[in-house]
Amino acid sequence: MTAAARGMRDFLLIWFGQLVSGVGSRLTSFALGLWVYQTTGSTTRFAMVFVAMAVPTLLLLPFAGVLVDRWDRRRTMIVCESISAVVIGTMAVLIALGRLDLWQVYIGVGLSAMTNTFLQPAYAASVPLLADSEQLIRVNGLIQTGQGLALVGGPALAGILVSIMGIPGVLAVDALTFVVGAACI
Repeated sequence: MTAAARGMRDFLLIWFGQLVSGVGSRLTSFALGLWVYQTTGSTTRFAMVFVAMAVPTLLLLPFAGVLVDRWDRRRTMIVCESISAVVIGTMAVLIALGRLDLWQVYIGVGLSAMTNTFLQPAYAASVPLLADSEQLIRVNGLIQTGQGLALVGGPALAGILVSIMGIPGVLAVDALTFVVGAACI
């Protein structure tokens, strides 16, 4: 197998893991927002879930790329996926036990957003190392397609899964998607 073919195979494996993980993240944002609204009846508290996701990203993004450039990208991605799996898995257990509080949701989504802030530049910086210059257009197209699928497909799938397995089940599925993402890396 040529180095280019091996690089493309490695890229496709990582891309698939990130696609699954990205869909899972959209599942959680939908399910947790729904849980907050159902629990509190407050649109403000519902909106705060998305604020708790956005603020860590806004604060860390200017530094994330610089730091990721100094770290081992593969290890960074695995650690980020693993932390997210533990955080979301813990929330799945807490919600199943009826012990999830609003502040835990905000901290949990904030931590998950923080890990994603480091994961994304590590992923982006890895792409040119895995695909040669002739494949970069195709590879970048796949990345954009995967992000679009997660953006549209995640909430749609979450709506279906919430009705089948409830919010704790959706969170458990998301925790597993992070495991898949880490395993593919």
